[in-house]
Amino acid sequence: EETHRPTSRDLQFIAAVGICLEASHPGHRVRVLDFGGAFGHYFDVATSAFPNVSWEWTVVETPTMVTLAARTEVGQSIRWTSDLDSALVERWDFVFASGSLNYVPDPIQAVTKLGRTAPYVLLTRLPLWPIDHHLPAVQRLSRRDRAGAYPTWVFSEDVFLEEIGAMGEVVLRFDVPEDTARIAGHRGIYSGLLIRSKDQL
Repeated sequence: EETHRPTSRDLQFIAAVGICLEASHPGHRVRVLDFGGAFGHYFDVATSAFPNVSWEWTVVETPTMVTLAARTEVGQSIRWTSDLDSALVERWDFVFASGSLNYVPDPIQAVTKLGRTAPYVLLTRLPLWPIDHHLPAVQRLSRRDRAGAYPTWVFSEDVFLEEIGAMGEVVLRFDVPEDTARIAGHRGIYSGLLIRSKDQL
């Protein structure tokens, strides 16, 4: 059976989840809302790293991605949905968003709503830049690939941290060196934040 070495992103995720599990004592069954989790890579990471935990994992994705994911062979512990509103009225042990928050129209509103559903919110692969305000931008995977362009946000580091301060307390911050981008001549490393929600504690 082929095995894959964990990436630095995976190890950061494992460390943050370990903090959540130790601090919140969710019990044997742990409910996770994975915002923009694609095919569920981090579900696989979690089940491998914490084999004694019973995961109940829900990925919120676009309708197209939900349809594609439905064709994959997966266990009973993970499901996909595009109904975010229904997910937001449920109670989760923690919420996770990797490389997804900056692609939604109103990211601060989105993360605030997510923070009301769980004691911990883990955000990673965030473009936090030393700029005065959040900037809309177009992300290209490469300069040659003009077709692969996506609307995104580049966040002002100071403004973003101030805005989420009303939602909760940042208890862990880390760099994500696997993710970098160049905006207006500045090349920055993406960031990760583990936030303890005020609404749930």
